[in-house]
Amino acid sequence: MSTSANALSAAVPLAYGTVAADGSRLSGTTNWTCTYDAATQRYLISIDGVAYFMADQTTIVTAVNTSTFFTTVSSFDGMVVVHVRNGDGDPVQKAFSFVTYWANGRGGGRKPSHAYGDDSEWAVAEPAAFSAFLGSNSGA
Repeated sequence: MSTSANALSAAVPLAYGTVAADGSRLSGTTNWTCTYDAATQRYLISIDGVAYFMADQTTIVTAVNTSTFFTTVSSFDGMVVVHVRNGDGDPVQKAFSFVTYWANGRGGGRKPSHAYGDDSEWAVAEPAAFSAFLGSNSGA
């Protein structure tokens, strides 16, 4: 079995932790901060030194102590965006855990500019522009 340096670096988390319902840190690495944005009903996680973009990093999120809530992850303005929803699909404040890795061992630094609430909305609304950004701005 052989591995490359990029594969090994991709296996090491950039950041991880557990976030309280109010957005405060409960545990994890010390290189991130989180806030709950009540206006948009989402959590915003900033990772020190990383311009987070959903195609350059991978984040796994799990709601804490429940089976009736689900989470979605996106990016916006260089931050991880986490939405937590109940079984009816309504936004809620709920503790969660996360871990973030580099995608494909690749560095980041890409920060698209658009008028949407997050990069997932942009990808759905303007798939050609999103694909063009991915193709023309490799972030390597």
